[in-house]
Amino acid sequence: MQQVRAFLTAQGLDSTGTEVSLQEFSVQDARTVGGYQNTGRYIIRQTLVVRSTRVDLVQTASQRVPDLVRNGVVLSSGQEYGGGGPTCVFTKLNDLKNPMIAEATSRARESALQFARDSKSTLSGIRSANQGVFEILPRDQAMGISEESQVTKRVRVVTTVVYGLAN
Repeated sequence: MQQVRAFLTAQGLDSTGTEVSLQEFSVQDARTVGGYQNTGRYIIRQTLVVRSTRVDLVQTASQRVPDLVRNGVVLSSGQEYGGGGPTCVFTKLNDLKNPMIAEATSRARESALQFARDSKSTLSGIRSANQGVFEILPRDQAMGISEESQVTKRVRVVTTVVYGLAN
């Protein structure tokens, strides 16, 4: 544990403060589990979770994890924590909602105006509007690359705006 914390500190992360926390700790007696012949008596598992807004430091640390293994630290990537590597969570949706809805409404008006011009009609006001679900998508959509593993995201919202047309 000390080696891992020292490693994270060397990468510029606060390993004793709010960026790194002990998530899980378990001790298992190797004698009660079959297959552990040439190991020590106890197996100690500790899970450290790094939560940081400094994505560049987390990515750099992630790329240097083999240094820990070379220094004798045994690592595992359990299924409960994804496929390994950092998980990047988008947390600023509320900052984007109003500008995105404004843009969607503006684009809907442009489309409605085009319908009005093409049909030689005039556009009346909005009759109804509906905001759909916001989706957070990966920037690059490729097999085996999840949204969570990508730092850069695409945020999408579908809105429905109904305008009236008059002759």
